[in-house]
Amino acid sequence: MARLVRALGEPVTSTSANLPGSPPAPGAEAIARDFAPAVEAGTLLVLDGGVLGNSPPSTLVDCTLPAPRLIREGAVTLAELRRAAGRLAP
Repeated sequence: MARLVRALGEPVTSTSANLPGSPPAPGAEAIARDFAPAVEAGTLLVLDGGVLGNSPPSTLVDCTLPAPRLIREGAVTLAELRRAAGRLAP
């Protein structure tokens, strides 16, 4: 991953590749199709790492507040987050 970041010269970030309310895309072809405007504009680079198996989606947490706020529950459950963080923002 470090080599990829150095080669791109920019940060790399990703959560599940899906549109809101849709399941995660199973592969690069589906991502390129679903996010065609961003790919065509050059704001999204899709690297084909092969088809992924089923896995729980990412848990998204907003850490910009004094207490973390759960955005989307996924692989890390709300209970696990509460145990780790103590208090959470509403």
